[in-house]
Amino acid sequence: VVGYIGSMRKLEGLDIIIEAFPYMLQKLPNAKLLLVGCGDYIQNILEKAKQLKIESSVIYTGSVPQNDVAQYYSLIDIFFVTRSPNEKVNQIVTPLKPLEAMAMRKCLIVSDLPALKEFVTDNETGKILYNYNPFDLADLSVNLYKNKSMMQVIGRNAHAFVVNNFTWKNTISKYIPVYHSLATNKASK
Repeated sequence: VVGYIGSMRKLEGLDIIIEAFPYMLQKLPNAKLLLVGCGDYIQNILEKAKQLKIESSVIYTGSVPQNDVAQYYSLIDIFFVTRSPNEKVNQIVTPLKPLEAMAMRKCLIVSDLPALKEFVTDNETGKILYNYNPFDLADLSVNLYKNKSMMQVIGRNAHAFVVNNFTWKNTISKYIPVYHSLATNKASK
């Protein structure tokens, strides 16, 4: 199972996922694409799945309660954050969904964007899609799936990265000196 959980918007790179999936199915005929979330672009994706004749392998849940999201992450072997490099917002805004997937020990494939490479080191905490095209995404996915031990190592490394850098305790410890400095500077004025 490969998939995506989040907003179903054009800028999320859903087109490349749906276009890559037929090539994945050629090598992994039992694969499923799980899409969880809602948004204004999902009808385009579902229509494209019909055109590509892959709709029977695409599972779309719609929006799910926040308390159930972890159950859907648990179903996914490879998680995509293939945001379009052509969108300016994707160049600078760091989404939270990669951190959620990493915390769940998921193998992650992300676009080659600065905002995503803050979290993902290629072959260590995820895989980076350097050439933004469906063929490369399919090859990267199939190669990962065929190397389950690598997927497990990446998942463990990703989880450790999140635990070491993004727990509340770690985050607070980084901000306490900043707030202390601001308070001290304000008091001295």
